[in-house]
Amino acid sequence: MEILFAANMLTCFEFGRSYLMVEQDDEQDPQNDYPERIRTCLRMNVQDVIAMASKLKAKGIDVDLQMHDWGTVAKFRDPDGNLCAFKDSSTFEKQVMINDSISKIRDP
Repeated sequence: MEILFAANMLTCFEFGRSYLMVEQDDEQDPQNDYPERIRTCLRMNVQDVIAMASKLKAKGIDVDLQMHDWGTVAKFRDPDGNLCAFKDSSTFEKQVMINDSISKIRDP
């Protein structure tokens, strides 16, 4: 698979007409250790992270909404304790374009 970009603790691969991002789990939850699960995060790109987070909260699901310089993420757990997240698609697309431009400069 072609690498779209790599950054601290994550690598993003081209995956057909989509992408596969492999990221080291940074989630620390001292109240719920979940030792039986594999420490992965299923991240889905959405147009409006805040709206999706609000829908989850309205259903009583705990959501950790994070604003970063690289985009907005809403982390939550599925019923089995697996870490999931919504990421804003617009900043992800910009991130891919920027990293693609950098790689073309490095490897013309």
